[in-house]
Amino acid sequence: MPALPVLPAKPSDRAPADQARVLPSPAPQPPAATAKLARATPLDRGRQLARLFYSGQLDQVWAAFLPAVRSEWGSLSAFKAYRAEGTEAYGDEKSVLNERVTRDGGVTYYTRTATFERDPGNGWTLILGLDGEGNVREFGVVEAGLLPQKREQ
Repeated sequence: MPALPVLPAKPSDRAPADQARVLPSPAPQPPAATAKLARATPLDRGRQLARLFYSGQLDQVWAAFLPAVRSEWGSLSAFKAYRAEGTEAYGDEKSVLNERVTRDGGVTYYTRTATFERDPGNGWTLILGLDGEGNVREFGVVEAGLLPQKREQ
């Protein structure tokens, strides 16, 4: 699968000024599609979005972004450029080191830490903050060591 671990995780640190406009939201999903998302577990939904992201199916990932996440990116083209840059720099995902689902307030986080073909010695973590419907409230890719680790008890 193609990969995109690129820092910074916030696109606003790197987005050109012409990417400040927000694209209109896609048409609402039919009730059957929304119901299917709600039935998927956060782990399944996170894996689905990770596969779409790493395989370059960014229109589908963008469709799952809530308006606030889209506004952070500015445009779908900026999101696609970020993904392309990461793929060029790091290559394909090679090994999944860890997957985790945690809940914090009203957000369920799916995190996936993996290594990539051009940077095998470092792990990168994809972060997807999901709402109850499987929509993306938060998105980022960071070096694995930047996330605080919860102690298992």
